[in-house]
Amino acid sequence: MMAFPNSSYKSQPEKNIKKDEANTRSFFEQTGVLVSRPLPSSSAKIDVALKGGNNGEFHNHNDIGSYTIVQGKQIVAGDPGVIPYTNNIFDAKYRYTYKTIGSYGHPVPLVAGTQQQAGAQARSDTISTDFNPEKDNITLDIASAYYDAPGLKKLERTMDYDRSHAGSVTFIDDFEFAEPKVFETAISTRSQWEQTAENTLLLTREDEKMLVTFTSPGNKLLLKSEEIAEGGTPYTRIGISIAEPVIAGQIIITYKPLN
Repeated sequence: MMAFPNSSYKSQPEKNIKKDEANTRSFFEQTGVLVSRPLPSSSAKIDVALKGGNNGEFHNHNDIGSYTIVQGKQIVAGDPGVIPYTNNIFDAKYRYTYKTIGSYGHPVPLVAGTQQQAGAQARSDTISTDFNPEKDNITLDIASAYYDAPGLKKLERTMDYDRSHAGSVTFIDDFEFAEPKVFETAISTRSQWEQTAENTLLLTREDEKMLVTFTSPGNKLLLKSEEIAEGGTPYTRIGISIAEPVIAGQIIITYKPLN
């Protein structure tokens, strides 16, 4: 088209007046992908994208339930993206040993010490959605991604996006085992971070500051961090685990702009 101009150059695109809903939300139901944005007139400055789908996709990463959070113009937390290709990165024997391609490097659960499995049988199912001008709420069943996790009976991830005031996004992992097991989830970030209280983190990236709170009703939580590079730009995986094995429970993480 650039080398051989034709009549299409004389045409004008039709005007497309977007509705508020189109500006604030994009939901791709078949793949369980949701992108939520503030209202154009609001003071909220946080956007989020949540990925469902399955682990048998083209150039797949094991990342069902993964998300990315933007504050202002900065990616403050979420999916670490890609790493430089190596000579064995598409070898089935080695591909998911890379933490950034396996689920370990993504902001998703580690279930009884087990990561997500590859393949189309590891998939998300959308349980419910509730979209309105103030909030977007979606719940995904992601248990099949951990089909070899011992004793796992239930694993659902809920995202609640709030457009009011400065905005916030909350993730709830609701799980159940047949017998007590360890459960952990993670925050992936390239932001500078510090623990400011027992259940509070501060993420800073350039001029953006985000407050992160994490709780588990009835349980004590433990934190551990690890820097992951694998040849690319380093990022930090912050593991959040319940201190003792449990049969069932929740871990709730809320991100909210501080400035």
